[in-house]
Amino acid sequence: TTVPGGDGWTYVGSSLTLTNAGPFTISGTNTAGAVRVVVSQGVTNAVTLSELELRTTTSEQCVFALEAGASVALFLAGDNILQSGGMSPGLKVSADALLTITHAPDDGDGALFAYGGGYAAGIGSGISSAVGEVIINGGGVGAQGGSYSPGIGCGYGGTAGSLTINGGEVVAIGHEGAPGIGGGYKRSCGTVTINGGSVTSRSLGYGAGIGNGREAGEGGTVTISGGTVTATGGTGGAGIGGGYSGVSCTVEISGGRVTATGSDFFGAGIGGGAGGGGGTVAISGGIVSANGGDM
Repeated sequence: TTVPGGDGWTYVGSSLTLTNAGPFTISGTNTAGAVRVVVSQGVTNAVTLSELELRTTTSEQCVFALEAGASVALFLAGDNILQSGGMSPGLKVSADALLTITHAPDDGDGALFAYGGGYAAGIGSGISSAVGEVIINGGGVGAQGGSYSPGIGCGYGGTAGSLTINGGEVVAIGHEGAPGIGGGYKRSCGTVTINGGSVTSRSLGYGAGIGNGREAGEGGTVTISGGTVTATGGTGGAGIGGGYSGVSCTVEISGGRVTATGSDFFGAGIGGGAGGGGGTVAISGGIVSANGGDM
């Protein structure tokens, strides 16, 4: 299908491509995989999602993607759903791209729910791909990864980038060896910084709540200076730090209210997962509750 384009956009096949600064507002529903949104390489723009629902079950089809070098200020009005097919993240942030998320100025309850397909993050990258930078300043953000992938971060075999949370309410869930926030199976978390907001992050299998995936062989850094953070590890995973049988990331906490719970299979509250290295933990402030698991 080809639709005559407008100022800064084209629609060809199933792709709505945004090519200039906009601003753009996108709304509507398509659950048949017939619409995907692409922000072109190197483009800087502002996009409002207004009660948008895009879903697909087609493998390797991503319903919303920032190409390399794109910079998007994303505003949320109402509830918005992005669900991609296998090996594709719900919202793709390519290497060297920048995504900032907040609620629309006239809708403090604006929210986004992003679901990755198998081997892909809810927000971040798909299989064997690198993530750029994600900044969450407000709104509600729910993100769930597919198999072996985090809610927010890099998919299976990928490379995590940078995530900063300054505000909003964030809920992230990872599956099968991946944390809620951080690196996919066998991958590190990159750089995770939480300065404010409410963050709930859980692994449903062998990853840390926030941090590295199962059997990760490299570090990464989690820094918390504010907000309310609740992190729960999956089987053998730490609340914040390392997944089962992997190397932990560096954890630095200077403020906020933090509750970190390791799994019931020898996961630390903060530090290493079962059979893994503990890494460096530095706590200089905040209210911190860390509870490790046992058999």
